[in-house]
Amino acid sequence: MIKIKKMEPYRDTEKGSDRAFSTRDTGYIVVLHRNKGFVSGKHYHKGKSTSKSPEILYLVKGRIRIITKDIETGETEEHEASDNSLIEIPSGIYHEVHHLTDTIILELCTSEEDFKAQDTLNSQSNLEI
Repeated sequence: MIKIKKMEPYRDTEKGSDRAFSTRDTGYIVVLHRNKGFVSGKHYHKGKSTSKSPEILYLVKGRIRIITKDIETGETEEHEASDNSLIEIPSGIYHEVHHLTDTIILELCTSEEDFKAQDTLNSQSNLEI
């Protein structure tokens, strides 16, 4: 359903390490600071927005558990990810993110249309869709 890829450094020096990945040119990167214990997401995307097909997140720091459900098949999955993980969530996949620690996440490839939320369908409760 979703992809999680641990991003290995392409360069390590005395100053630190560097990681790189390509993104679609859509205009915005959103920096998300989330507190330990918070559950975010609780939605899926219809696939009308190119920037959410797939939704791409980069977990800079922290540990999360992602619970997903395929809207068409009802199949559910649970994944954990930690520092320096690239996460791709296709449209039609309900997702909720449980923050196991304080986290910093970059939401990549966000466009201005995403701020209007026309592609996002929210659910108030755990996997009740």
